[in-house]
Amino acid sequence: MGYYYFALAFFVLLTLYIPIFWAAGQFQDSSEGLKKGLICFMPIGLAVITFIEVTGHDWGRVAANMGYLALGSLFLAIWEKSRNVASD
Repeated sequence: MGYYYFALAFFVLLTLYIPIFWAAGQFQDSSEGLKKGLICFMPIGLAVITFIEVTGHDWGRVAANMGYLALGSLFLAIWEKSRNVASD
């Protein structure tokens, strides 16, 4: 059951990340296909959030897994930034 909550957390976190990164201007240099894909993903993510709320799943477990995912994405961002700095 743990992977189930991890998958739900992935969809929720990605649904939250897309508008944040869009507002920060991170998608300006992205391809049109990626932009369309992210826009098409938003209803899926919102449906997952609604599914969690309607079925009464444990938001605490979803939030804990979102923390793991956010921490992992932070480490990946730091690693990618250090690779780009080292190559310059």
